[in-house]
Amino acid sequence: MIVKELLDWFPQAQIVDQPVDKEGYLTLPVSSNQWVLLEEAGLSEREKQLVALLTQQEQTISLNPWYSYLIEGKGQAPQSFKKLQVVYCHLSYYQQENLTSWLDMMKTLFPNCETVLQVGAQDYLFVLQQDKYTSVRSILTDTLEAVEYDFGVRLSIMLGQVWSQAGNQSLTDLIKAERDLFKLVASRSSRIPYFFSTLPLEYG
Repeated sequence: MIVKELLDWFPQAQIVDQPVDKEGYLTLPVSSNQWVLLEEAGLSEREKQLVALLTQQEQTISLNPWYSYLIEGKGQAPQSFKKLQVVYCHLSYYQQENLTSWLDMMKTLFPNCETVLQVGAQDYLFVLQQDKYTSVRSILTDTLEAVEYDFGVRLSIMLGQVWSQAGNQSLTDLIKAERDLFKLVASRSSRIPYFFSTLPLEYG
């Protein structure tokens, strides 16, 4: 969850480094070591519902073992694999009512999709098991424009490398490097899908 976005929604919020159990206050986790503290009396009923929804989403994310393994670098892979690839997706425009349908369609496009991780308000990671290689580039080249049109979204997409579980480097570090690079290319607001084969990357 993005702290800046929460502060935009709730300018009266405080950022604290540990949860606060205090009557009249709500605590919303935003990372493994940060919480947003809100005074309940200053919230409208609609804002309270939003906080409840965000809290539920954050708990769902934290329960996904792939999130713990790939993003937080904790524990082991939920299941064994030989090769894994991440598709990074940023929605620069979307309609909330179409979001679930869009996610379902993307998972249909990627038959080897192991899980989907939400890492920001507009950012999703599609984790693909590539033991038996599927050309994601071909799939997106054929369908991306139609998907954007059908679901009313504007996308920036980048394909990560196909990584081996048996590699010497931490998969969490490699995914972080790819995410950092994706932030740079997504900031260009281009609808063209990027591929790491055409971008500089120190891991390969």
